[in-house]
Amino acid sequence: MSEQAAGAQGNEVCGILIGYFRDDGTVEVTEASDAGPGAKSTPTGCWRDVDYVQKWIDEKLRRGDEKLRYVGEWHSHPSLDTRPSHVDVESLMGVASSPNYLCPTPVMVVLGLSTQGEEKLSAYSFAVEKPYKEIVWELVNETGEIRQEQ
Repeated sequence: MSEQAAGAQGNEVCGILIGYFRDDGTVEVTEASDAGPGAKSTPTGCWRDVDYVQKWIDEKLRRGDEKLRYVGEWHSHPSLDTRPSHVDVESLMGVASSPNYLCPTPVMVVLGLSTQGEEKLSAYSFAVEKPYKEIVWELVNETGEIRQEQ
C-alpha cells in the first residue's frame, strides 16, 4: 500500500482487503489488492478496475481455505488526514448492508501520506445502522491484524 501511494503523484490509490474474521473479534488482513490496470484516480478519489479486482478476489478465495473472505477495502489520502470522507462512509455502509458481499462489518484502512513522505495508517469498522468507528490495528509478521471491538 505504501509503495502504491508513494508512486501515485498526489492521487488516491485503492484496493480490496481479504483475510479472516476471527471469533475473538479481530480481523486478520492477509492480502491487499491494487486497483488494477483500468483504475482511475484523482486527488480525491479512486475507482477500481472492477473486472480485475473481481478476478483477483476469485483467484485468492479459490486457492485459500473456506474461511478466507473479503474483509474490506483500503485507500490512500494524499495528506495525513485519514478520516473517512462522506463518500467513504456511504460506500462501506453499502457493503455492510449488501447481501452480495457477505460482510456485515467491513473494515476500511486509510493510508495518509504527506508530501514529505510521512505516513499515517488508520482503520475503521462499519456496521449497518451504527456509526462507523476507528479501531485499533497492529502489524503482525508482515500481515495486518486489525483488532475490532465486538
